[in-house]
Amino acid sequence: MRRIGPAPRLAFVAAALTVGALLASCAEPQTASAAPSAVEPPPIDLISPQAAATTVLGILRAERSAVARHDQPGAERCGELLLSAAATEVIRSEVEKQPHYRPLLGKDLVRGYTHYWGATVAYYLDGLNLSGAQVSPAAPDRAAVLIPATGRDGRPATLRIECYHDSQHTWRVARIEFERPQKPAGSQPTP
Repeated sequence: MRRIGPAPRLAFVAAALTVGALLASCAEPQTASAAPSAVEPPPIDLISPQAAATTVLGILRAERSAVARHDQPGAERCGELLLSAAATEVIRSEVEKQPHYRPLLGKDLVRGYTHYWGATVAYYLDGLNLSGAQVSPAAPDRAAVLIPATGRDGRPATLRIECYHDSQHTWRVARIEFERPQKPAGSQPTP
């Protein structure tokens, strides 16, 4: 049996995420008379980890809206706003440690990396409980914002947004992922 190497496997995953993001970003089918409404990106607020996380999620909502309306300039503007809220040095450092990601991300590693944030959160974007967000400090210059979410199918999840405090005294987002569910005490591994 022939095994697929990591680069083609990652390319397949990237393609699947992109298709998933496009499908998830489309709202319910619109009638000819009802066009999707525009969602404006929020003002950039990087004063705290929670503000940075909320800003990025607002930009991702606006990006999804622009994509659904086939507004390419609006989607590109959102991409630029994501870059302005991203912890570019942290992202670049982490990605450069893992060269197998380079083919997926293109020449501009940070832009490529932030491009996938929309696909990461698309299924849960409308079910985020921002008022239930908790900040978990990891170090004086690093914190995780944990946001409860509910998927379209009603399943709960916790979004984890890692933020870093930079030399400009702002908090910026370095990673968006989901917390792994905790196994109940005494549970056995699945065979």
